[in-house]
Amino acid sequence: GAWVAARLDELDAWTGDDRLPAYDEQADALVASLAALDDLVVVTDEVGLGGIGAEASARLFADLLGDLNQRVAAVCDQLHLVVAGRVLRL
Repeated sequence: GAWVAARLDELDAWTGDDRLPAYDEQADALVASLAALDDLVVVTDEVGLGGIGAEASARLFADLLGDLNQRVAAVCDQLHLVVAGRVLRL
């Protein structure tokens, strides 16, 4: 979540409803970089398991993070969901 929040801050995009081309380019570069690495552990927040705020910025953040999580997962060999110390291999 921190990466998405930093990009939204950098692009001053918290109030926008549309995905910015600059954000998409940076997300593409991040996913490509991760795909090129051999051994890496990525830890991210899960969106959608809790409430999502009513504000447009909260929905934008949740949408972008959810999309990025899916894109990163697509280039990973293994996925694990950890909740309350319990590990579930996906």
